[in-house]
Amino acid sequence: MTRDIFAQAAARHAHALPGHILLAAVPCAIPSSVLTVDVLVERAESLEAAQKYTLRAMLYGIDTVEDLQMFLGLDFGDTARALEALLNAEYIDYRAEAEGDVRRLQLLPAGQDAARDAQVHRPKATTYQIVYDRLTEKVTTCPGRIRPACFS
Repeated sequence: MTRDIFAQAAARHAHALPGHILLAAVPCAIPSSVLTVDVLVERAESLEAAQKYTLRAMLYGIDTVEDLQMFLGLDFGDTARALEALLNAEYIDYRAEAEGDVRRLQLLPAGQDAARDAQVHRPKATTYQIVYDRLTEKVTTCPGRIRPACFS
């Protein structure tokens, strides 16, 4: 048996196509790049984490913006964004009950349901190998991993 790996490859694949004979195997370079990517995968959900924590805090009795801000440890802008999204989704109400009273946060029925169902999920760490074919200038991957459309 010969030690020439190209001769071995030619002998191994000599009759791979019926009616054809492989005469020689020659080295060639296929221009491609392999990139290993570590990503945190998170399920897409309708509520952000801050909104979920806000609903849960309100479910357990926090009813002023100041108390909510202190409980969550968020600055005013982040708290306002979370409350704005919940107001737009009609999960909460933020009105004074009587003229001159302090405005209090209240959960609406849809918000109570959302607060009971709200769970914060941890992202899952995943590693993917991405192959970029420099001849065709396209991303290709191992079957069953990532669809190339995700990167276009």
